[in-house]
Amino acid sequence: MQIVSPFSCSITTTQLFSYFAFSAYQLRKMSSRRSRSRQSGGSRITDDQIYDLVSKLQQLLPELRNSHSDKVSAAKVLQETCNYIRSLHREVDDLSERLSELLATTDSAQAAIIRSLLLR
Repeated sequence: MQIVSPFSCSITTTQLFSYFAFSAYQLRKMSSRRSRSRQSGGSRITDDQIYDLVSKLQQLLPELRNSHSDKVSAAKVLQETCNYIRSLHREVDDLSERLSELLATTDSAQAAIIRSLLLR
C-alpha cells in the first residue's frame, strides 16, 4: 500500500513504520550510551543529532507539523509518534478488512484483477 506524504513523495507503510521505529526505550538506551561514552571519552551520538532526529519526526507528524510553537518537547514528539503509528496500524487493519470484504463479494475474475494490481 502506498501513502502519499505531505512532502509529495510516495512511501510504503512499511517504510513509514520503519522511520518511526524510535521508541522511548531506544532513546533512553542512546542516552545511557552517551552517558557511558562521555565517561569513557568517546561519543556515538551527539545531542545535536538527537535534536535533528526529533525535529525530523516532528515534521512528519500531522499533529505537530503545523504547530505554531517551535518549542515542542522530545517527549511530546515521541508520544505523538506512538499515537500516529497506532492510528496508522488501525487504518491499515480497517483497509485490509474492507479489502477482504470486497474481494469476498466480487466474482473470481474481478478478485484476480484486484489481487494482481495490489501485488505490483
